[in-house]
Amino acid sequence: YECELDWAKRGEEAIQMIERSEKPYDIAFIDLLLPDVSGVEVLRAFKKRMPEVPAVVVTGAASSTLAMEAAALGIVGLFSKPVSVDALRNVFNVYKIRMRDKFGSAYFQRKREHPVFF
Repeated sequence: YECELDWAKRGEEAIQMIERSEKPYDIAFIDLLLPDVSGVEVLRAFKKRMPEVPAVVVTGAASSTLAMEAAALGIVGLFSKPVSVDALRNVFNVYKIRMRDKFGSAYFQRKREHPVFF
């Protein structure tokens, strides 16, 4: 399964990308500590627009309060930085299995415009 990636360095940029996206992402990896807005705000915007899409939080030094807020918004995982590529790949592979089980193998045969948001 090939992966296309949308990447935002700042929270406001991420929120704009989410709001402009015409198709849902397959999965999102969101940092809680961003330079301009809280990653929880980004996660909230993401789940409002794409509630069925799994979101994983990746963070370096978030407080337990931020982690609890993120958990309340329905994240499927939380990783502390540094995160290995293998760990992220494993999350993505688990997700692929769940989607295959839910929608069948045809789900992965169609071209995805925005499969991953980071």
